[in-house]
Amino acid sequence: LSSHMSEDLQNKNNSSSSQLAAVEKHAPRMFFKSMLDAGASSFGKAFVLYALPMSILRREIKKAILKRASAIAAFMGIAKAVQLLLFQQKNQTLTYYSQAIAGGLGASVALAIDSGLGYNTLVIWFAIRAARCLLEENILGAFLNNIPHLPTITMCFSAGQILSSWVRYPWEMDPSYRKFLDFHGGRPKWVMERFAAPNAPTPYPLYMIRKPGTGYFSDGIQYFLAGLKRASKVYTPLYIAALLFGLFQVRNHTPSRLSKLFLNCISNIARSSAFLSAYCTIAWTSVVIMPILFRYSHKVGATRVGLRRHVWMAGLSTLLERKERRPELAAYCSTYALDSVWKRVENTYPFAKKIRPYLAAALLISSCSILLHHYNKQPALVTKWVLGFETEEEKLKGKKLDNNIDSSSPLLQDNGIVQKV
Repeated sequence: LSSHMSEDLQNKNNSSSSQLAAVEKHAPRMFFKSMLDAGASSFGKAFVLYALPMSILRREIKKAILKRASAIAAFMGIAKAVQLLLFQQKNQTLTYYSQAIAGGLGASVALAIDSGLGYNTLVIWFAIRAARCLLEENILGAFLNNIPHLPTITMCFSAGQILSSWVRYPWEMDPSYRKFLDFHGGRPKWVMERFAAPNAPTPYPLYMIRKPGTGYFSDGIQYFLAGLKRASKVYTPLYIAALLFGLFQVRNHTPSRLSKLFLNCISNIARSSAFLSAYCTIAWTSVVIMPILFRYSHKVGATRVGLRRHVWMAGLSTLLERKERRPELAAYCSTYALDSVWKRVENTYPFAKKIRPYLAAALLISSCSILLHHYNKQPALVTKWVLGFETEEEKLKGKKLDNNIDSSSPLLQDNGIVQKV
């Protein structure tokens, strides 16, 4: 009996060793295939994620949108594939920095596909997010987080720079963002041309922006209501796209989750529309403080300095938005504020234009590396759905689940007893 048992064990060991040899032989090919599949999946998701909302927002499909979507998708796909490859290496340094290296390589390929990715606003936006990731790990970040209403304060500074530049020096603004401000600014074209330099500063209290037969408050109320209508045209398609994405997730297929999704969509449209309308309304109606607090600027007229002294109040409208959205709004508006500052530097110092492409490329690649290295701090839509990275919370949940299974599974307990015997 013992001889038969030993023969059976030897046969099983031989068969298992042959199976392992076969698996090891095809392991590189299988891993390469899984790596390509993961990269292709991330590519497709990123392409849809960018092309769909941009096409809905602009109500047409343009080659520029498809080109940009291809570049972003290539970044996501290559980042995922390279991260998988490096994560399997035995070198601990490569494993630790696998996301950072993957982000840098992906950004380099994306720039090669669409050099327009190196334009100021996108680079600055990525750099701001990367800086936030780095600051969270030191004392300065802890100090900044303790400042109350920091996003609102940032929005006030950004509003002062953006709106004063848009009114007085509109050519210093990003062209697409300038169109956005022209539309939501709600003032006739001839009025904005009159405000702009090199024309003489428009005298306060800016009577020419009011409609005939309206006073200060009545014009402000009419402007706010018209601004709500304009703002809803921007936010409704975006939040509906987010709603559709949520409906495709299985965990939301319950009555309570569905009702919450629809209520959040309506609430987000209302609050964001109120924020944008109030932002523009406060910028124009805040001229009332000029003769009280800044009499000299009130006499000089609407110069850049004079405009900054009251349009900063538009940033207070951020308080109408959800608390979790305020930091993103602050980062978004800070991007265009810094962009206008850089444009002014280029107009003053011509050499800045020459170094901009190289500086932008280096900043974009390094920012992408930092962002993916801190992937657990990025939106779950990008890290989990597009790239397939697990966040630290998910890893902790997985470990807890494994521990619970290990401690409660009778089969594993029996295996432990057998091993001990």
